[in-house]
Amino acid sequence: MLNDEEINIILKDLLELYYYDFNYYSRDSFKRRINRLFKLEKFQSFSEFRNRLRTDKSYIDHFIDRITVNVTEMFRDVNFFKELRKEVIPKLAKRPFIKVWHAGCSTGEEVYSVAILLHEAGLLEKSEIYATDINPHVLTKARAGIFPVSLMQLYSKNYSLSGGENNFNSYYTTTPLGEKFNNTFSSRMTFSSHSLANEGYIKHFDLIVCRNVLIYFDKALQERAFQLFNISMSPNSFLALGEKETIKFSGIALKYTQLGTEKIWKKN
Repeated sequence: MLNDEEINIILKDLLELYYYDFNYYSRDSFKRRINRLFKLEKFQSFSEFRNRLRTDKSYIDHFIDRITVNVTEMFRDVNFFKELRKEVIPKLAKRPFIKVWHAGCSTGEEVYSVAILLHEAGLLEKSEIYATDINPHVLTKARAGIFPVSLMQLYSKNYSLSGGENNFNSYYTTTPLGEKFNNTFSSRMTFSSHSLANEGYIKHFDLIVCRNVLIYFDKALQERAFQLFNISMSPNSFLALGEKETIKFSGIALKYTQLGTEKIWKKN
């Protein structure tokens, strides 16, 4: 198993060679994941592992895919989406154009969930959704908009519990690869690579969604992300986080008001 000194060397290589900055991720969590990969792929030594990372560019995408956490589902946490539907979407309706940033979008299930809310409110045609992630593999899946048939029953249930009243299966068609969501949604989406650790911001968002990503960051990187979101948001815009995440102790806390019981804040 890799020790702390070897982990630090890998972190330095990732940053210098590929511009992936994991230095401020939760160290214990990162160490567990990288050692699990080291064991599963049967590397015989640290030098063999490091050499593979440094010289095999085809391996790096696989490496990033295995050490980043990509757990998601459509309409995950139904009460969150119920509040988003009732409290945020109607306020966005008053705007001439709507820009959404979904940071840490993973394979895209929650991006499509937000798009469905905008569609049902008649707002999708005047919306742009920017979805970003550090992992190129999950971005490829998200762009395709194809999800397993086996998950549709769960997603349909989540949709209904979050306040959805339409026929959920009207939003996708069956293909040999799985259930493909309609191009109506993907036509309003742009997927691209972005790191919250060391890249800049895009301006003037009305809604930023970043759920269950910051729990893997240390306090310094969480604060960097909050400052990044703050300067990316328009006045009276909204920030939506995961169930175990909060801006309460951050440097931007006084600039925001929490809407209700869910982790959604309005910029003052």
